[in-house]
Amino acid sequence: MRSILVLLEDLVQAEFGSTELAAVRASSSEHLRDVGRLAGAPGRVMAFIEAIADVRRRPVHEVYQFVAAKLVPLVLTEYSGLLKGHTSARSVLMQITRLAPTVLDTLIPGIPYAEFDVELIDLETMRVRFEGPAEMLAAFEGIAMGLAKHYGERAETSRVSPPAFAPDRRMLDIKIGAERRDPRTPARPAGSSELRRKLGI
Repeated sequence: MRSILVLLEDLVQAEFGSTELAAVRASSSEHLRDVGRLAGAPGRVMAFIEAIADVRRRPVHEVYQFVAAKLVPLVLTEYSGLLKGHTSARSVLMQITRLAPTVLDTLIPGIPYAEFDVELIDLETMRVRFEGPAEMLAAFEGIAMGLAKHYGERAETSRVSPPAFAPDRRMLDIKIGAERRDPRTPARPAGSSELRRKLGI
């Protein structure tokens, strides 16, 4: 199976072409020398994503969201048993605390992972809470979008401001529903650039 870094390179190649992939690789090598960079796969993945932000001249958090959303279908194709038994984004997200360690250890060994708290707000909406950097929140938004797309659903996300006493607490409301589409309109292809346009990447 291809590693997460190979999937990232394939994603950049498919979205932006070989010239920009070469530029991202060069920038990533520079980022790997940053002070405080995590060792191993976590550091390499983060350096690569930061390099995409540099080359595309986009805010890092936007790139984390974009990359996470685009990687979900690639990862679930490559690692077909990773979410075995789950048939909806809601099912996955409701069990994210149990699933996250196995998924992350499989994809990015050594990366720290958070404890998640998931609360149902209404029949369609859940609120996810965890402690972590802003980039992690952006990536989680992208994962929710990618999961919904994978399962033929739609996801709407809304960030919730953290309490003053816990500024590093991240809170995200995620509304999952059936994909709304006129049956006379053909489904968009898997390579749809809708998210890319939204983020300006």
